[in-house]
Amino acid sequence: MAATGSLTPVSSVLRGAWENGSIRLHIDKTIGGNPSDGCTPIAAVATPFGARQVAFEWHDAVCGDWQMALAKAGM
Repeated sequence: MAATGSLTPVSSVLRGAWENGSIRLHIDKTIGGNPSDGCTPIAAVATPFGARQVAFEWHDAVCGDWQMALAKAGM
């Protein structure tokens, strides 16, 4: 954390609907984060991916697009 300064978590209020096998999400409101860096996600997509996984992609107009794979832990 010393190299990147203080990290502030971001929480968002999302709404979405099924579309072509994915959930398309719109981000209504974001709380937290670092307003000075200008990185605020505006949309996201969650898609089933592999066994017990979800591919999560989000779009940020300033900082670009991001992707991650989320897996269910345990049984």
